[in-house]
Amino acid sequence: MEAVPPERRGGDLIAAYHDLLFDADPLVHGPAAVAWSTWEADTITLRRRPELVEQFSDPRFALAFARIENHYCAHQGFLSDGQLLRDAGRLAGIPGVLIHGRHDVCTPPVGAWDLKRAWPSAELIMVEDAGHAYDEPGILRELLRATDRFAE
Repeated sequence: MEAVPPERRGGDLIAAYHDLLFDADPLVHGPAAVAWSTWEADTITLRRRPELVEQFSDPRFALAFARIENHYCAHQGFLSDGQLLRDAGRLAGIPGVLIHGRHDVCTPPVGAWDLKRAWPSAELIMVEDAGHAYDEPGILRELLRATDRFAE
C-alpha cells in the first residue's frame, strides 16, 4: 500500500498500480514495481523464502514481472466476468488436473473448487502444505505426477 498515493488507497488498487507501473518516470514505476513484486514473492509460498523475495526485488525483474501481472489483472485476464466458469462445459471430455495449494492467498482455493464443479471430469488435487508457487514441494510433485500420467 505504501507505493500507492494515500488518496488512491481506498479505490481500485489494480488501476492505481497500473498508473504507477506504466508511468515513464523510474522514480514512480520503480518503487511500485518492487512493492508489487515483493508482495507476490512474500505471499506465493507457504513458508517465507527470503531468497525468493530478494530475487523478486531486483528492479529489472520486478518491473517486468509487475507490469505483466498487472496488465492481465487490469484486463481481468482478458475474460468477461464469469466466462471461465460459464464456458467450462466446453471442456467436457477433455482430461484435466487442477492442482492447488490449500494455503494459496494469491488465488484462494475456492476458485479451483468452483472450476472443478463446472468441469466435473477434471481431477482436483488440493495440496495441503502449499501456497501458490509451482516449485513448492507438494505442488511440484503433483505437477510432475500429472504430467507423467498424461505422457503415458
